[in-house]
Amino acid sequence: MSYTASKADMESIRIQNKRNPVAKYLRNIANNKFSIGDILNMQIMNYEDTWGTQMISEKTTVPAKYIYIHEDNLGIGYVKKYTADCSRVSDGVLSLAEMNLDRVRFVVDSDYADHMLLNADQPFNISAKFDEAKKTRERVKKLNAKIAISGTREEILSSFKKGDRFWHSWDLSCLRAEEHEVKSIKRYKPKDTSNWASHRKLVIKTRTISDNMEYEFDCGGLGFFYKTKPHMLGEQL
Repeated sequence: MSYTASKADMESIRIQNKRNPVAKYLRNIANNKFSIGDILNMQIMNYEDTWGTQMISEKTTVPAKYIYIHEDNLGIGYVKKYTADCSRVSDGVLSLAEMNLDRVRFVVDSDYADHMLLNADQPFNISAKFDEAKKTRERVKKLNAKIAISGTREEILSSFKKGDRFWHSWDLSCLRAEEHEVKSIKRYKPKDTSNWASHRKLVIKTRTISDNMEYEFDCGGLGFFYKTKPHMLGEQL
């Protein structure tokens, strides 16, 4: 007895193959093979279907680091993650077979790769990038603290007029900052005197210069304001 898979059968197989964790692992295992002791970075597929490297936090440009610790008799690899400052590895062990390798992958850390190419006979300083980034961040914070507009948030917002431009960042280390143009300024009299209502007594609406997005600032938000572009992490200081 013979049977030829129908179009519907093949579509069912395609769907199951796409969802099956074993199939995902087998499809991608060749690209996730490393040597024991290799230092790795994790990359994650974003919503735009491009790979982005996992950082130690949203406020840095330092990649999180992992170490390839074991490969079992089935060829399945295992990794452990370093702490942010790379002083030690975390307790948990991660199996590559448990990950969705269609959306997550590992690559050899670029600093480690350079070291192995140029200075393989010397110990690899895994925390060097973190230490350097920490010093840079502190320097950026000090520079931006000097140029940030001083005063309470209400005083700062009150100083703006329609058409004025200013820069805003959520923290002084400035991984990201946006230039804004003031579109409107409104003062309100809150109907009650609660803290929630009082912060709405002054509201300015803006648009960003880079992408024309609309924003709203009131007296209760966070962040820092500048008259000129602040210093940014990653730029030449």
